[in-house]
Amino acid sequence: MDEVVSYEGNHTHAEFLRCAADIYRKKVKVVEEYMDFRQRLSDGPFDIVLLLNVLHHVGDDFGDRSITIDQARNNIIENLNFFADQTKFMIVQIGFSWKTDYALPLFPNGSKAEVIEFFRNGIQGHWDEVAIGIAEVSQGITRYVDLHDGNVARDNSIGEFRNRPIFILRSKRCWSMANRPFLAYVALHTITHHTSVKSAGRVRDATNGLSI
Repeated sequence: MDEVVSYEGNHTHAEFLRCAADIYRKKVKVVEEYMDFRQRLSDGPFDIVLLLNVLHHVGDDFGDRSITIDQARNNIIENLNFFADQTKFMIVQIGFSWKTDYALPLFPNGSKAEVIEFFRNGIQGHWDEVAIGIAEVSQGITRYVDLHDGNVARDNSIGEFRNRPIFILRSKRCWSMANRPFLAYVALHTITHHTSVKSAGRVRDATNGLSI
């Protein structure tokens, strides 16, 4: 049977996830703790990991609070690559600023191009890039479409979150998913609304029809 495992260290948020799973009759195991990106996850390996808007909070919500911003950049990549032998696919998004403090920019110009270069350099040897989703807004609806020259520039009119690219990555190190139940891991710092992800079709194709 398909299953989702979610890590959430905040009790109130964890209860919200349990209630939502119950209401929608979804099989979700909520682990009420913060992960440390060091020990292997006991429920893995996973088919897909969703790690959305978490990694830039290293040194704040989790990890060593004494690190510098340069060490935080290194930790972000290390924590991302931590999953490469624990999942076949990763869907990941990060913010432009460390701890979401705009006085602490991880990327000096706050551009999508900087984030993309940061990821592409950091994942070498660990992940293949399946797709990069870029938010485009039309008639109040946000859709994530493939990266192209016309949408790579920052668009301040759509706000901070929708300027953050979404990366779909395939592990170079993980096991085959053949003949086993579908298992997903979820770590979300926020949930955005009225959003569709066209690039997720790349994951459906690559995983023989498994839908995220």
